[in-house]
Amino acid sequence: MNFFEKLAYIKRSSPSVDALQVLGKSAAGKYVNKDCESLTDAVSEVIDNRELNRDQIERVSQFANQATWKSMFVESGDVATTFEPADYNKVIENSSESPDDLFVSRSGDYLSDVSESWRDSASLEDAFKVEKTASYQYVNPARDSEVEYEKVSQELEITQYALNNLQGSLEDIGNRFYQEVKQAHLSEGAGILQIANAVAQITDSEKFASATLDSCASRLLSEGIRIKKEDELQKVASVVEINTDHPVLVEGAKLYKLASAYRKAKEQNYNATAKKNSALKSLKDKLRSQ
Repeated sequence: MNFFEKLAYIKRSSPSVDALQVLGKSAAGKYVNKDCESLTDAVSEVIDNRELNRDQIERVSQFANQATWKSMFVESGDVATTFEPADYNKVIENSSESPDDLFVSRSGDYLSDVSESWRDSASLEDAFKVEKTASYQYVNPARDSEVEYEKVSQELEITQYALNNLQGSLEDIGNRFYQEVKQAHLSEGAGILQIANAVAQITDSEKFASATLDSCASRLLSEGIRIKKEDELQKVASVVEINTDHPVLVEGAKLYKLASAYRKAKEQNYNATAKKNSALKSLKDKLRSQ
C-alpha cells in the first residue's frame, strides 16, 4: 500500500457547528443545574475525550456562554444574573489531551515509519556546534494581556448577544401590549390614564407606565384614534379595581420585566465595551514595549 492509499484510509471527521452548539448547551445545563462549580469546568467535562482543536473548543465555550445567559437571564427572568464566562484557554489547559495532538491518525501506520530516536541523541546546540543560550522563562511577555483581552472579548460577545435577543423580544411584547391597550380603549372604554395608573401600580414604576402609555397614545393618534381629554380626566378620577389577570396588565408586566432586563444588559454591554477597550490598550502598550 503506497502513501496515498494509506492516506485514503485516515478518518477525517470533524464535528459540525450544530454538534458544537449541542456541547455548549450541555455544558450550560450542567452549570445552571449546579453539577459543576464553574462554566469552565462544565465545558471541560463535556469535551473530555473528544477530538476538538483550539477553534472548536473556543466555539463550544462561546455557545456555553450564550446558552447560560439565555437560560439564567432571558428564560428565568433574573435581571440581576451574573456569572463567570467559560474561559476556553483554561478549558484547553484542563483538557486531558493537548489540542495540538488531537488529529494524529490512529489508523495510518505510515506515521511510524520514521524513527525519531535522533531527538534524544544530542541537543540542538551540540548538533549545530553553537554555544548554549539561557532558556527563556517566558516566551511571550504579552500573553497575560492577550488572555485578558480574549476574556473580556467573550464577555462583550455575551452582552451583545443578550441585547440582540432582548431587542427582538421587546418589539414583540411592545406590539402585543399596544394591541391590548387599543382593544381596551376602544372596546371596553378604558382611559389611557386609567391604564397608565394600573400599570404603574403593578410594576411599581410611574416612570415606566408614563413613558409606555405616552408611546401608546401617540401611536393611537397616528392611526386616527382621537383621545378625549375630558373623558380621560373623568375616568382617571373614578375608583377602579385592578384586575391583574387583564390582558393589558399581563402584557404590561411582561414588557416591564423585559425592559428591566434590557436596561441591565445595556449596562453590562457598556461596561464590557469599556473593559475590552482598556484591555486592548494594555495589550498594545505591552506589545510596543517589547
